[in-house]
This record gives sequence, C-alpha cells and structure tokens, in this order.
Amino acid sequence: MSADTATQWINGADALYSHDPRMQRDEAVRSATFGAATLMFAAAAYGLSTGAMIGFDPDAVAQGFGLSGNEIPVLLMTVGRPASGNWPQKPRRPLDQVLEFV
Repeated sequence: MSADTATQWINGADALYSHDPRMQRDEAVRSATFGAATLMFAAAAYGLSTGAMIGFDPDAVAQGFGLSGNEIPVLLMTVGRPASGNWPQKPRRPLDQVLEFV
C-alpha cells in the first residue's frame, strides 16, 4: 500500500469517527467482537477453551490495565485448558425449538 493510499484511509476513518463518540464505541465493539472470535477459533485449534465475559466494571478494568482515555474495555476473555470432567458443550435445546426458517 502506498503512503498516499494509507493517508486516504486514515483521513477517511478520521472523518467518519473522530467527532462521533457513538460511532467510535460501536466500532470498538465490532472490532473487539471480530478479534475475540479469531482468538476463540485459534485457541480451539490448540485444544484450549475460551469464555467471553461481560458485566465487569469497565472503569476498574481500564485502570487495572493502564488503558488510556480513548481505549474502552469491551469484553474480557478467559483462555485455558478445560477442567477435568468438563463436558465439551453445555446442554442445548433442539434447533427446531429455537429456529424457524420462513
């Protein structure tokens, strides 16, 4: 990618997000979601289990990890070896009970 092309991308992103806190947060959530999914797939390929977590105190997380004012904690992810005796998938309702194609 040329420097001119990179500058155009940067200017476009800046114009779209720099003055809109809601768009900034929405993009942070989207980016974190894609990043978390990639991490989950990679961990599974290595035989590791993952667990995405929400419901945490974002200010405490930001402080604990030394995040700057423009960095937002969106989710936390555990990664590790599954516990002995843990079943691979929790019980689920049959698909036909929760999904209908129309």
